[in-house]
Parts: sequence; structure tokens; C-alpha cells
Amino acid sequence: MRAERARARRAGAGFTLLEVLGAVVVIGVSFTLLARANIQALRAENVARRQLEASLVADRALAELESGLLTGSAPGVGSDEREEGNFVVRTTVEPLELGLDPLPEGAPAAFDANDGGATLLAAPGRAEGSPLRLVRIEVAWPHAGAELAVLRETFVFDQSAVQSTLETLVDEEAP
Repeated sequence: MRAERARARRAGAGFTLLEVLGAVVVIGVSFTLLARANIQALRAENVARRQLEASLVADRALAELESGLLTGSAPGVGSDEREEGNFVVRTTVEPLELGLDPLPEGAPAAFDANDGGATLLAAPGRAEGSPLRLVRIEVAWPHAGAELAVLRETFVFDQSAVQSTLETLVDEEAP
């Protein structure tokens, strides 16, 4: 009788095959979910790393542009595209017009932007000569069949264009 009780206790103390299989399934599903989360985290880390590298490339291009301004060479109007490593760097420079619409009361007719007159920064008929420019630097790279990009925008003031505009205005006012 004692032996039968001891045997019954030992039999009740173990796991059945069904319980072991259930535990293996739970552990397998848990590891699968953890592996999937790890893969997604690695992909996100890769995108973040590429974005950081692209930001550094864009900042370097912006620093080159700013150092050129210090030496007196402003970027010309237009666009440029070059490859740098795995990135494509697109630089676009556009004249930025600050029109005078609506005209303040008593403003001279020469400043009527609708008549082809001067804007706030350019002489009449010289809209392309505006010294204020919008510079866009876009650094792009391919990712999963799409193109991701980092964009930097800044404004530059071309001192030589200011000089040219002032000379034009002085010549027009001379009798």
C-alpha cells in the first residue's frame, strides 16, 4: 500500500506529453515573435544610420556653400546633381522674389511688380538679378524600391548682385 501511494505521487509529479508539447509551442511562438521584432529593429537601425549619413553629407554640402559665400562666390541660379558614395546630392538655387503686393499707398509706379517693375530686391526688368536666393540641398538614396531623402534649405544673399542692382538703379536715375 505504501509503495502504491509513492508510485501515485511520482506519477502525478511529472508532466504529460501534451503539457510538454504545449510548452514547446509557446516557447517557439515567443522566439518567432522576438526574432521578427529584432529583424524590424535592425531594419529601422539601418534606415536611421543611412539617414544620419545623408544628413552629414547635406551638412557638408551646406558648409561648402557657406565657405564659398565667405570668399565672395555666391552660387549661381540653377541646379546640379552629383553622386557622393551611395547618395545622390541635388542642389537647386532659385532667385527669391519678395514682391510688393499689395503696393503701399503713395508707392512710386516703378515698384509695381505687376507691370514688370522692381520687386523689393531687384531692379525693374531684372527679376533674375535678385540677390536673395533659396538654396535646396537634397541628399537621396534608394531603399526598398523607393527613394528616401534628407532636405536642407537655406537662403543666401549675393553681394555682387546687390552691387549690380545698385549700379542699374543709379544709372536709371542719372539725368
